[in-house]
Amino acid sequence: MAGEQTITVKVPDVLAKRIQSAVERGEFASPSDVVCAALDLWSVEGEQGPEIEQLRKLWVEGVESGPGRFASIDDIKAEGRRRISSS
Repeated sequence: MAGEQTITVKVPDVLAKRIQSAVERGEFASPSDVVCAALDLWSVEGEQGPEIEQLRKLWVEGVESGPGRFASIDDIKAEGRRRISSS
């Protein structure tokens, strides 16, 4: 098991209340667990930076390419169902 260090941080009152509420609801055992979970998420998001940036570029490319061939989400779902049934 990895070692542990105590680090003191100051957070705005609104965040402190949200942390305490999460502990009181039983989502986390302690405020430390809340902060560790947040840092883990932040770390993972940082590692995914290149993938997220690529997705953003693809999104912009799609939007800039003009309207799609489907008029609505229902049309997209119908096409998906058609493809599944023809498989």
